[in-house]
Amino acid sequence: MIVDSHVHLKHGDVNRTEYRAETIVYTMDTVGIDVSVVFAMGTSTNRSIEMALEAHRRFPDRLIPYGLCYSKF
Repeated sequence: MIVDSHVHLKHGDVNRTEYRAETIVYTMDTVGIDVSVVFAMGTSTNRSIEMALEAHRRFPDRLIPYGLCYSKF
C-alpha cells in the first residue's frame, strides 16, 4: 500500500488554490497512490476541518482527514 501523508485541499498561497477531492483521487489513481492524508491551509480552523471531513465523506477509503488549528483565525 502506498500512502501520501501530505496532500493539500487548499494551499496558503495568495491565490488560495483549492483542489477538489475528485481531482486528488484521479491524480492518486494516475500515479499509483492508494491512500492520502488531506488537509487545508489558508482558511479558518473550522473551514479547514470541514474541507478535510467532506473529502473523507466522499472518498472514505481513499482520503484520511487531518485537522489543522490556527491561532490567528
